Amino acid sequence: MAYMRSRVEAMATTSRLLTLLSLMQARRDWLGSVLASRLATSDRTVRRDIDRLREMGYPTESTMGPDC
Repeated sequence: MAYMRSRVEAMATTSRLLTLLSLMQARRDWLGSVLASRLATSDRTVRRDIDRLREMGYPTESTMGPDC
């Protein structure tokens, strides 16, 4: 049972990362909160997903906006 749950979670993460890549290719600048809303997840998850993409070699840049 735990194996199936972790496999489903991994598939959901992979799907979310692919969607995030697609969004980032469509537009250069995004607010983290907008990405989180589009991905139906939290700002924190978006930050972690961007870190995952960086670890995989995808170049990403970020800046702190006025809301920080």
